[in-house]
Amino acid sequence: MQKYQPERQLAEDKASTDPSIGFSELNSQDENQLLREQVDTLKLELSYQSQQLQEIQQELSNTNHDLCTALMAERLTLDEAKELAKEIVITQKPIRESLAQLLSAIYISPVESWELGCIPKPTLADRSRFSSEANKFNERFDELKTQLTTFQGQLARFKVRREQLSVQIKAITETKE
Repeated sequence: MQKYQPERQLAEDKASTDPSIGFSELNSQDENQLLREQVDTLKLELSYQSQQLQEIQQELSNTNHDLCTALMAERLTLDEAKELAKEIVITQKPIRESLAQLLSAIYISPVESWELGCIPKPTLADRSRFSSEANKFNERFDELKTQLTTFQGQLARFKVRREQLSVQIKAITETKE
């Protein structure tokens, strides 16, 4: 509105110097002219803003498309995650580091090993339970080993007995002939 203030002032000055034009008449004409110019200016500004908005929307759409493409390309498939897990196991890194690496790859978001917290070490109760189970397995192994030795001895005796029987059968069949 201040933009048109000098023009209005000029029109008022003209009206005051030209007696043939009435002041109120000049004011109405000037007002109408100023309002038309303002409307035209606002229409141009609106058109310009609309064009800028369309350009920004297009740029946003392109960026969104690029981001989606990039995210989908980086996401691991199940088979890729399994392969990565195998590679991690082969490296024999600490468990927390390995899990952080795997989670980072799967979710495409950095995961630090310290974020996973402490992994509890086996307690004394766990160790004694494992020890007792290990002792049971060892006892069972010793029993099976003893049975194996017994079966091997029996097998050897059966082989000897079979040889003896084969000789006896041969002798019997020869005498009958």
